[in-house]
Amino acid sequence: MAAAIWFPDDYTNFRELAVKLMRESRRPDSPHAPHIRALTMLRPAAEGVGAARAPLALHSETFPPEYLHVLGSYLQARHIATTQWDTEMFWAGHGLKLVQEGFTLAHLKAAMLTVSTRYMTVAHRGREFPVIVPVVDMANHHTTCANWYEFRPCNASLLPWPRVNWDLDALAAEAGSVEKDELCAYWMAAAEITAGEEACLSYGYLTPDLALLQYGFILPDDPPQLSHMDEPGFAHDMKAGRTHSAPPRPFAGSASEVEREVVRVESLAAALERSQGAAAATPHAPTDPDGSALASLLQLRSQRVASLRAEAARLRQQLEATAAAAAAAGGGGHAVAEEAVAISGQGLATKSEL
Repeated sequence: MAAAIWFPDDYTNFRELAVKLMRESRRPDSPHAPHIRALTMLRPAAEGVGAARAPLALHSETFPPEYLHVLGSYLQARHIATTQWDTEMFWAGHGLKLVQEGFTLAHLKAAMLTVSTRYMTVAHRGREFPVIVPVVDMANHHTTCANWYEFRPCNASLLPWPRVNWDLDALAAEAGSVEKDELCAYWMAAAEITAGEEACLSYGYLTPDLALLQYGFILPDDPPQLSHMDEPGFAHDMKAGRTHSAPPRPFAGSASEVEREVVRVESLAAALERSQGAAAATPHAPTDPDGSALASLLQLRSQRVASLRAEAARLRQQLEATAAAAAAAGGGGHAVAEEAVAISGQGLATKSEL
């Protein structure tokens, strides 16, 4: 792990980690220089004279405020605006010193984007250390990818793949038996990888909006998946790195509750469809001159409509099945209201709280 970029575990503001990365990027003698040069997102898009401008990477830190209305979710827009305001207030408190070091607010935002999309945590002697591991941090997400990584002593004997039994307590004790700099990152393949095949990782179960607004890519829309912002009970809590540990668990509710949920998802789908034309007519933001970020947001809106329609159809089928079962049991229509049916649940697991 000597090549990894370690961060302190006692930070009080995640932006402190971004500042550490910014400063490391300016050190001419940094041992991480080859890796840092490869982190193109660490450089603000407009930096460099005559350089080709890279497409805008969508993220809460870089999201153009001119596109907030395209989200079609007040709570999600508020989360993004709050995140950006927090970064601006951090800059207000530390900007004078950072300007003297040659940094700008754009550098801070680019570093925040880099850290929050690439870091992982190393558990060591009861503490959690953020770290960016070269090469592993460049692995793309695939939902069904069975490859994994783990942090173990560099002299550990690797177990044959595929890994079946995970004794987490034993792994923690093993890692704690050596110093941090004696740990190595092992990226393990679950199956044979042929030349030219991409080596992937799974970031966990991602909802379409988290995939786009945290990692900047569009998930395949088959089968349709509800975005987190469209799930029942969505609140202002979508933080960077927050994922489902697995597909949402079924939620038990009465027939009347399911009927209300059908109305909610169909109303939301209809509202998105009615406003799609206005959203598509949005002028390109200055930070998105080619409109690629806007195009991704419009694609997300279309995915949301499809998933909401699919969810409404599923709930209607559930109601029909419940009514048929009640009728067959001789309970008639009155029994339907008491029948439990499955609807989308929450079941959130937190990867990180930024």
